[in-house]
Amino acid sequence: MKAWWNGLQQARTQVTAIMATRTLAAPRPVRSLFALIDSSARDAGLMSAQTRIEPLGEDRVRVSMDGVSFDQLAAWLENLDRSEGVDINEWSVDRALVPGVVNASMTLQTSR
Repeated sequence: MKAWWNGLQQARTQVTAIMATRTLAAPRPVRSLFALIDSSARDAGLMSAQTRIEPLGEDRVRVSMDGVSFDQLAAWLENLDRSEGVDINEWSVDRALVPGVVNASMTLQTSR
């Protein structure tokens, strides 16, 4: 019985030491979908004079991008879905005159 108790105490000491070294992740700041879309589009190099973002309430925005690389746009949207939980609600894409470049209009919304 004493060996069991000593083992339990030793395990408790180890757990306490491990917990003391852990750092808790800071909570993510809450920001509007509009601000998220604006900053992430800038980070992805998608903001230009031909990019417009219009809020449609707290959890939806309309985004229009003319003359944008389709590959960049697709990567940006995939990242928004994967890391931020943003879904495409409506989507319209037209080819531009330059290969690989599109004019896109979409409504994005939060899914979480």
